[in-house]
Amino acid sequence: MSFTLVFAVCHVWAASSEWKVNPNGQVRLIAAYDRLQSHGKLMMGLQFKTAPGWYVYWKVPGDSGYPPSVQWKGSEGFKNPRILWPAPTKFILPGHITEYGYEGDVVYPIEAELDATGTEVQVKAVLSYLTCNTACVPYKYTLSLNLPVGSEKSDPETKAIINRFVALVPPAQKTVEQIQRNAPVVVKNLLPLTAEPAAPASLTLAALLSLAFFRRSFAKRHALCPARPVDQALGVG
Repeated sequence: MSFTLVFAVCHVWAASSEWKVNPNGQVRLIAAYDRLQSHGKLMMGLQFKTAPGWYVYWKVPGDSGYPPSVQWKGSEGFKNPRILWPAPTKFILPGHITEYGYEGDVVYPIEAELDATGTEVQVKAVLSYLTCNTACVPYKYTLSLNLPVGSEKSDPETKAIINRFVALVPPAQKTVEQIQRNAPVVVKNLLPLTAEPAAPASLTLAALLSLAFFRRSFAKRHALCPARPVDQALGVG
């Protein structure tokens, strides 16, 4: 009697990646659909949950910091991904430093065009971002999704989360200055660092504030142009 063993290679399909967790928060990649058509619109989102007091940045970060950026190398089945930016909060820090971003639970919606020729859409997002509180810590993660192509099927949970933050994206005709003027304000007090060791790559917020003050003074002295939106620099549309 002989036996033949058959091994099947299984793909794990889900509308969300695993959470990447660190002491300052967590992040994952989500999609609005469990199954996609080969063409049409693909809606995804970078979902952050920051630790209390910590925040991430808007596309125009303000006097210091930088917004999340994504590289899509290795992805297949879509093109022209573009981050959409919900209206931010205005953070006022000691020294009259102004920054714009989000704290708590936030999703950066991502819109792309489906262009699938195979049986699945492969999403590989290499995410770099900075999160700040009494220190600023940069992080870099690779987030992945494998979404099958076929009869479209939405994921009620992730679709609702993405749509909630799409609704917070200002109209295209609104200028950066108008959005900044209308932003709710949170005043941040610079607290002393705890005895807990900081991550090796972390910078104290005081150091970033000093750099921001120098940059602002230098810009005034040399009549430099103010910071502009960074969409093109990000390579995301």
